[in-house]
Formats: sequence, C-alpha cells, structure tokens
Amino acid sequence: MLHILKDLKGLKVAATDQNFGVVQDVLFDDLAMVVRYFVVKTGGWLDERPVLIAPQAIKGIHPESGVLVSNLSRKDIEASPPLEVDAPVARRYEESLAEHYAWEPYWAMPIDPSFGPFGMMMPGIFYAGQGLPYHPRPGVALARDPHLQSAAEIAGYALRAEDGEVGHVRDLLIDASDWQIKYLVVDTGYWYARRPVVIDRSWITGIDWAAHDIDVHLRRDDIEKAPPYDPDELGASFASDLTVYYRGLLDRWQEGLGLHTAAGAGRHHSGQGESSS
Repeated sequence: MLHILKDLKGLKVAATDQNFGVVQDVLFDDLAMVVRYFVVKTGGWLDERPVLIAPQAIKGIHPESGVLVSNLSRKDIEASPPLEVDAPVARRYEESLAEHYAWEPYWAMPIDPSFGPFGMMMPGIFYAGQGLPYHPRPGVALARDPHLQSAAEIAGYALRAEDGEVGHVRDLLIDASDWQIKYLVVDTGYWYARRPVVIDRSWITGIDWAAHDIDVHLRRDDIEKAPPYDPDELGASFASDLTVYYRGLLDRWQEGLGLHTAAGAGRHHSGQGESSS
C-alpha cells in the first residue's frame, strides 16, 4: 500500500507495552531509493532523545488512528545506543544499533535491482543498486554512508526535465510492502497555477544534493501531462493510470531507438540488449 511521507510524519510510535514517541522524519537510501530508518522523537521517559527505528521493526501503519506499531519493547528502546543530535548517522552507530536490536544489517544484504519502468533496462535511467550520479552536500562526513538522506529535506527540490525546470518536489510516495520510494509528487507550474502530478522514480537520472535539484529523463510536456495527484485516490485505479501512462512513455522511448517493447524486454532480461551511456 502507498503512503504519503507527510502522513507518516507525526504518527505516534507504539512499543509492545506503550507509546514511546512521534515520527519526525524518514531516512532513505538514495542509492536504492528505500526507507532505512524512521527518526522518532521520544517522550519524557527517554528524556526526549531521538531514536532510529528500522522498517523491519514495524508491524503496521495506521494513519487513521495516528499510530505506527513496532515490535519493540520499552526496555529495548531505553537500552538502545544514544543517537547524537544533529550529526550525520555514522556506520559504526548503525552497526551498534543493528547489534542491539538483532536487525539484519541492510548494508550486508544484496540490493534487488529495479531495472527501470516495467523491468526494462534503459540507458541513462536510475536503477536501484547501480547508483546515481552523486553530488554530496558540502561538508558530508566520510565516516557516514553518503547515500543516507533525510526525506524531509527533499521537499522543495527543483525537478529538472530534459528541456528545463518544470516544478518542485512536494512529497514522496512510499510502498509499505517493501519500503521502496515509488514516486515523487511534484508541483508543476507557478504558485498560482500549480498542478501536482506523480513521477515514477525510475525516470530519475541524478540527484544533486548541493544544488537542491533532481534530474529526470522526461520532457516538461511529459511531466505536465502525468496523472494528477490526489491524496484520497491512491488505490488500484490510481496505480493503473500510472502504469498506463508511463508504459506509453516507455513505448515511445523504445520506438525512438527502433525497439519493440516485448522484444526489447526479452533482450535486456537475457543480458543481450543494447545499451548506451
């Protein structure tokens, strides 16, 4: 099920024996485009210190009741390694956190590659596990994973199509079944005529954290005609509209290369497809 990032922020987090905090932010991996941690501000019994909770500790999301349910106990959380406030998350801290909770370290697990839209390998498009052109923020500490980013920070980033800037990121859509960031919600146009649309993350070609912009392998017209965003319509019909629209863009892209969809998919999955840089 898809969830809007802003709807996750502010949820109370429940331990097995009581509520213990509120979600403040989500940290995601911009290499795999997957949620790695929820940043939780705890209540008075932990002196309001922040803690990180990995998705593997989450049992359920209930926006209607404002609760994120975990499988952790108060004792587990009280004994967790303290997180340094306003400091980059160091790998050594992540290691101690994983050891404390007996979580499987995500950096030790292979990334299941996402070969562009509809399983197609496409030159120049983002694929989970293969990496994006990376432009770190000034002053990023080398001791941390440079791909661990704040989801709250990406709001407001400019979206740059192949033929110019087209809008700004409003929010992210997260799939709770695998914690992948599936889509960007983008405000197109000017402040007096904004039309929010949904962009498939597979079309991202680069994130420049220093310049605060995101490049996509789409034209401005493609983005402006994308399915409109409606927070109350995130079900099967919405997903079908997105699939139809981006499938059409993929077909057009293939036709421009002289490929047919089915044949191209077969060649790419067999490892014999053509590619370009």
